[in-house]
Amino acid sequence: MNKEIFLLSAHSAAIATALVPYGVEATATPNVTRLMALLENGQTPSAVYLDDTLRGIDDNVIRRMAKLAQTRQVAVIVQMFQSTEAAESLVQNVEDMSGFARISDRRTPDAIVEAAVEFIASTLRLQRETHAAFVPICVAGAKGGIGKTFLIAQIAVGLAQRGVRVLVVDSDLTNSGLIPHFRIPRGYTPYTSLERDTATSERFTPDRLRKIIYQHPDIGVHFLLGTDDQNVAADLRLNDWLAMMFNVLRLSEYDVALVDTGPDINRRPYALEVLSRMNGWAVIPAPPGSGERYGLETLMGKLTAYSEDALHRCMIVLMEPERGSQNKVETVTHLVKSQYPKVDIIGRMPRDAYIVSLADAASEESGRFVSPLELGPHRQLCVETHNIVEAIAQKTGIYLPNPKPSSAWWKQILSRIAPDRFLNSTLNQRDPDVQSEVGA
Repeated sequence: MNKEIFLLSAHSAAIATALVPYGVEATATPNVTRLMALLENGQTPSAVYLDDTLRGIDDNVIRRMAKLAQTRQVAVIVQMFQSTEAAESLVQNVEDMSGFARISDRRTPDAIVEAAVEFIASTLRLQRETHAAFVPICVAGAKGGIGKTFLIAQIAVGLAQRGVRVLVVDSDLTNSGLIPHFRIPRGYTPYTSLERDTATSERFTPDRLRKIIYQHPDIGVHFLLGTDDQNVAADLRLNDWLAMMFNVLRLSEYDVALVDTGPDINRRPYALEVLSRMNGWAVIPAPPGSGERYGLETLMGKLTAYSEDALHRCMIVLMEPERGSQNKVETVTHLVKSQYPKVDIIGRMPRDAYIVSLADAASEESGRFVSPLELGPHRQLCVETHNIVEAIAQKTGIYLPNPKPSSAWWKQILSRIAPDRFLNSTLNQRDPDVQSEVGA
């Protein structure tokens, strides 16, 4: 990190977290006395940021701090959120001392933090260190049991088969299904176990995260896991999770971060943060049951309340019900098109119990994770998954190095009639009849 800044604000911790991707070492000072002591004792940060949100900070205090910072050749950045004649006079005084000051009309805590980061970044000419091609995509839902883990698994493997470097981030900290689904053995290090007494900006550095990423040997997908038997959800605050994610986005060795988010969006609004602060995307599985539709409406309502623009960055996957169910995916289609026209429906995920159970059995027998996409390349599940991957890539701008797997239409039909004849070997031998669209 090449710049250091001292913060004095009621929102110092949140501002410090939001500055992580800019490569800034931000120190939250608790009060004026501490800040002045640091400067008087020879500490020379690149800048000092102050605002009027902290109790006890008045115009005279800010003037004194600006003058002290000027004598130490430290840039002073002042933001006032109370628009008064006194505030206008203070802004002029700070600027006369070669400082930077302005009045903002932001009011909510999130908006105040955003305004602070914008002002600091523009003043110090900071640039985000986020890997430009790294696309964050959360897989979200407001209800459990909607097929979220299953959908993540198919998308992750589908992207990997197309040559995309995928990192799956486990953020469903109360009930993660990733570990059993992908047969991840014990012994991994969860990110919640990293030292809690370390400053947030240093706890989740890219180098430290790289050391604990689990590289799955069977499918080429990597995992940043959140919990184990000793580390539970209460171990991570929202600011810590944000700091961790901003550092994840600095990992240049990946193209896509698939973030598994839990259903408790009020307590852990990770999907909202991915959409708003990280300029990311959301994929939402939508089964047709009445409870599931209610959960979808709840999630859409929260996204709309948080930011109306968020719906433009959402994609819905229709999840087919179990065979024999009277629920129809068309009910979800009608709901989305009538109430949420800004949201794209990007595909329909089949419930292929045959190939899924066969992949589970093959995994048990072989001692490795076998994906249904690997085992049944001609099945509808594989075909539709790659259609969904194509739609995600087109929407988000992800580059797909490898061509889309394809097979003859008659093989897709016969794979339903005589499925055993059209399966790949569980020993990872590629079916010679499976061709790419380029080679067909």
